Amino acid sequence: MEIDQSRLTERQKKVYGRIVEIPELEGQYCLLSHEVYTIHRKRNITKETKHIDIFGPGWVFFKALSKGTCFAVIRDGERINLGTQIMGYAPGNSVIEWALPIGYIEYELLVCEIPIDKNAPNNPICSNLTSFNMNIFDCFETFFMNWQELNTMQIQRTTEPTKLALDIQEWIHKNWQKNFKLQDLAKELGICPSLISRYFKKTFGMSPLKYTNQMRIVSSVRDLLKSQRPISQISFDLGFGDTRQFNEHFRKIYPVKPFAFKLPKR
Repeated sequence: MEIDQSRLTERQKKVYGRIVEIPELEGQYCLLSHEVYTIHRKRNITKETKHIDIFGPGWVFFKALSKGTCFAVIRDGERINLGTQIMGYAPGNSVIEWALPIGYIEYELLVCEIPIDKNAPNNPICSNLTSFNMNIFDCFETFFMNWQELNTMQIQRTTEPTKLALDIQEWIHKNWQKNFKLQDLAKELGICPSLISRYFKKTFGMSPLKYTNQMRIVSSVRDLLKSQRPISQISFDLGFGDTRQFNEHFRKIYPVKPFAFKLPKR
């Protein structure tokens, strides 16, 4: 696995301190460069929560700690326990259904759009982590130096998606920044809208439009952190019809306004 570690750490030094604290999310969002940012969150969960993550175009490396029971994923309706200290990798546009345990959890993500070599895993995988205190970059390097030898677990949401569901997903990944309707997708694929929704939801757990909007919102965090552009321009560039629509979808995923992620002007 080839990635310029010095490039990342040097960039981190140059922008050290450019951290957005969001108390409502119990987290820190740190912009390291235009392509790289980190997320560090701590949460207390009162009941086990199932949550589907739709990752944006960039890949993600993560480490997570639970002081309760194991983190788990749901694959084909089956719960698969992963452990209380885990680390892992998700390529861009991945879909994972988590079962978050009751109690205190802490996790850190490295979200990056710098390409990595072709030997990277094709699917999301994770393995056990011996020490959560390890720096995210050291953890990343350790993982990718050894991932083919590690006892890794597949964590993608489903193992047998239908061809139709994958065709719909591919179309969305090419057009997610356009303001389209389900009828547009149906016309392009030559299939009735109800059939599209049924097959897609069976594989990915949500409608095509909800999938698209969650992907847009996740991608918007990087744009909000790195850009001084108005939120109205960011929402338009992401394919939302207007700022009100963008705000509504944003608050379904993050219980704060998009403005909370904006870095102060320098």
